[in-house]
Amino acid sequence: MATKRNLQFYGFAYGDTPVTLDVKINGQQVFLSTVTTIAGDLPQTTGNITFDQVLFEVNDTNLFPIGFSGHYDHSVEVSGGNGVLLGPVCSNYMKYKPDTTAIAGNATGFLNVYDKSPANSEGTPDVRSSVTINGIAQVPPCDISTGTWTWQVDSGSNLSCNLNISTGNVAV
Repeated sequence: MATKRNLQFYGFAYGDTPVTLDVKINGQQVFLSTVTTIAGDLPQTTGNITFDQVLFEVNDTNLFPIGFSGHYDHSVEVSGGNGVLLGPVCSNYMKYKPDTTAIAGNATGFLNVYDKSPANSEGTPDVRSSVTINGIAQVPPCDISTGTWTWQVDSGSNLSCNLNISTGNVAV
């Protein structure tokens, strides 16, 4: 049996009532529940936000064996509250290079699940590409950079995209 990776989706939910997320990956519902919600409105600007909170996790699924590399159709439907900000997506079993030597990932260490390989549909480093909200194609919120963009999804809306995944810890 192949080792399964777990994914952590970072972000924040806002509102004076609970926010519920209905998350699908590759046509499978992988999360349907309320999430921790911060009272109040969505921030006017997101440039200074540090995504240090896991909004939801996808665990124990056959979708992400460590040898998988590619993309899946992905959607996040938001209801209740005011909406969510979606940021980085991390995975366990991701190798990393603190210098010139690759270090094997493990079950408890979580790193970005996408590192520009394979190239996504826009040639960017964002884990999400070809983003639409309520069926309307979105322009990435800033120039091509070295990180993940922040996507705002208001309550009653649905974000759909390609979720890009790099190979896990198969060889170091």
